[in-house]
Amino acid sequence: MPFPEDEAYPLETGYTPVFISGTARRRHLVELFVAGVDGRLPTPAPEPSTLKDKPRKLDTDERLALVCLAQRYLLHDAYPQPVSWKQVAAELAELQPGEGWRPKKAEHLVAGVRRRLSGAGVPGLTREEVGEPVGNMLNHNLVTELLRTRTLVPPDLFMLDES
Repeated sequence: MPFPEDEAYPLETGYTPVFISGTARRRHLVELFVAGVDGRLPTPAPEPSTLKDKPRKLDTDERLALVCLAQRYLLHDAYPQPVSWKQVAAELAELQPGEGWRPKKAEHLVAGVRRRLSGAGVPGLTREEVGEPVGNMLNHNLVTELLRTRTLVPPDLFMLDES
């Protein structure tokens, strides 16, 4: 959190998103573009990827379940933890009555995403990597990966308001 007394923080030339916390748990995005030393904009580079870590592909049910699981992170709680499978199932059942959402169904769906991403080289998503006691660490690591890659973003919370 920046304060007037803070030291200057140098930014690289190019685009930098800055999130500013507002009132009522709102965060605002300020997009900064830093020009080069000569004042000119960098030349466009249409071939290279602009995102180092691209968002992961999720189907609709996976995204909904993961947004529900990660809602405390998306709400920017001070010390977020994934919500319980029971709460995830209850919220999903309310959003999609008749879809048969139960805690185990949500858990298996999310476990499938963890396996897929672990197979793609994402660390910290298996019991063997984390070690015992596991607790919520597997889900925590999954959620932080999905936030880091912008797969899940705060506006996804609107999915939970559609009831």
